[in-house]
Amino acid sequence: MMINRRWIVASLLAALLLAGAACVREAGAPEFSKQETAAQVAEVKSEVAIAKESLAHEGHYACCIKPPCDWCVVKANGCACGSMADAGQPVCPECGMGWKQGRGAIEGLEAKDVKNVMDNL
Repeated sequence: MMINRRWIVASLLAALLLAGAACVREAGAPEFSKQETAAQVAEVKSEVAIAKESLAHEGHYACCIKPPCDWCVVKANGCACGSMADAGQPVCPECGMGWKQGRGAIEGLEAKDVKNVMDNL
């Protein structure tokens, strides 16, 4: 099985981004594991948003719903659901649910035509 070099590069960049962000923590901020749960969740959401912006800027994040999914940045280090949905291919579970909730972002495509990768399991 041939490994896609783009995914490897995206994975490494995401790891470096997260490692760098951890190093630039505000002075006096408690270590992540010692923060209250709500603060941990807020920090993780912020980091995911930063990773999505970076991946989108690099051309590795093209989601098919608004707001864009988090699933792909966490599970696949990028999002191709926009092109997948457009081609009639299954999208990630979060995008599939987003379409069912009326959050589809591809003009001319209807929710009933979007396949969810979880439907095939």
